[in-house]
Amino acid sequence: MASINVDEWMEKLRFIADAAGKKTGEMVELSKYKMETVRVSGEIKRLHEKLGMEMYRLVKTNQSNSEAVETLTQQIDAQFARLDEIERTMVAMQNKQLCEHCGAVNPKDAVYCLKCGEKLCTEAPAADCCCESAEDSCCCTGTCGCCEEENAAE
Repeated sequence: MASINVDEWMEKLRFIADAAGKKTGEMVELSKYKMETVRVSGEIKRLHEKLGMEMYRLVKTNQSNSEAVETLTQQIDAQFARLDEIERTMVAMQNKQLCEHCGAVNPKDAVYCLKCGEKLCTEAPAADCCCESAEDSCCCTGTCGCCEEENAAE
C-alpha cells in the first residue's frame, strides 16, 4: 500500500485554496466594475434627460445659449470618459484587449481584430514618445494619441 505523504497533500490543498481565493477576488473586483458601469450609465441617462429639459426650456423661451447646456455636456463627456476607463480596466482584468478602431474585445494574443480586421497594438509604446504618458502613444501608427505628433522612435 502506498504511503500518503500528508505534507505533500497539505501543500497541494494550500495551492488550490490560494488559486481559488485569487480567482474569487478577481471575480468580486470584476463585479464591482460591472456595478460601477451600471451606475455611470444611469448617471449618463439622468444627465441626458436634464439636457433635454434644458434644451426644451431654451426653445420655449426663445433663448439660443445657456451655460447649463455647456455644463451638462461637459458632465456627460466626463461620465463617458469614466465609462471608457472602466471598460478598459475590465478588459485588462480579463486578459483581453480592445480594438482602437472599432472597440471590439479581442484575445490578448490576437494580432488583428476579430471584428474589423484592423491590426491591434501588441507592442509596447515607443519609449521616447513626445509625451509624458506612454499610454497616450499608439504603438501601431507611431503617432502620439494626445498631441498627434510623430514619435521619434518611428
